[in-house]
Amino acid sequence: MIAVFIALAIGASDPGIAALQEADARVAAIAWQLQTTNAPLCSETAPLAGFTIQTLAQYEPFARPAVAQGDALDRRPMVQAVVAGGTADRAGLKAGDIVLEIDGAPTPRELPPRASYDATAKTQAMIDSALLRPPLVLRILRGKVSRTVELTGVTGCSSRIEIVTGKSLNAEADGHYVQISGSLVDFAANDDELATIIAHELAHNILHHPLRLDTENTARGLFAKLGKRDTQIRKTEFEADRMAVWLVARAGYDVDAIVPFWMRLGERAGSGAPSDGTHPDWNERIDRAAAAVTEVKSQRAASAELLPTNMPR
Repeated sequence: MIAVFIALAIGASDPGIAALQEADARVAAIAWQLQTTNAPLCSETAPLAGFTIQTLAQYEPFARPAVAQGDALDRRPMVQAVVAGGTADRAGLKAGDIVLEIDGAPTPRELPPRASYDATAKTQAMIDSALLRPPLVLRILRGKVSRTVELTGVTGCSSRIEIVTGKSLNAEADGHYVQISGSLVDFAANDDELATIIAHELAHNILHHPLRLDTENTARGLFAKLGKRDTQIRKTEFEADRMAVWLVARAGYDVDAIVPFWMRLGERAGSGAPSDGTHPDWNERIDRAAAAVTEVKSQRAASAELLPTNMPR
């Protein structure tokens, strides 16, 4: 499934539950499009269902009444968002459905005294496992009526997309997850720009950059020594920038939004690299992205399949 959720505990005014849930739904829809249309480019794939879930347990106690909206969300998981046109949508699943059982097994009902993602993670693991043995059978509660929904996942690139709270404009990938700060989601002026952000981090996972850097014993972070590390990480950033252009194009988003976005982000960050000193110079980054956009347009003009060139294998 697409799993997009706020990865840190939030309160009712941080910056607002409704806004964060809206951001989750927006990211889920874009992630679905990027992951499913680019599955042929991914060596690691998984069946995706196109919906997100939440549990009351993932919120701090003082925020739970606002999240629950009366009795709408109890201890059991609830469908938070359904991607329009996705397999869950076609099966009839709707936002607000309470998930009672997954393949006949009851869903978690724990409600700890502090915010915890254990129940959400357990539910997601149950869904992911069930999708590997289709069909996924959900017994849900909609209003006061219990019903069964069956669906089969669609193959997509295997990465879990998360929004994390925070004021910094930041995103990262670890080979399995993609995490994007809520501030960076808000910074994206439209879905084309947000697709660029997600595609860049997804490209890191598709190209196995975290594994490559770990295998090369390349230290990452503010306290790592400079030198060879800089060259290796900058190389992966250029590669991710380049591949992201094709991911965006294949998913149907506007590649003409990519260069202006990097320019705007570069202006916000300053003319140099981000704070850890490992990312490329913004001007070079923009020039290379523009060249990749030109290549994509050339492939389109020739009615050729959109396939990235000059990428590591």
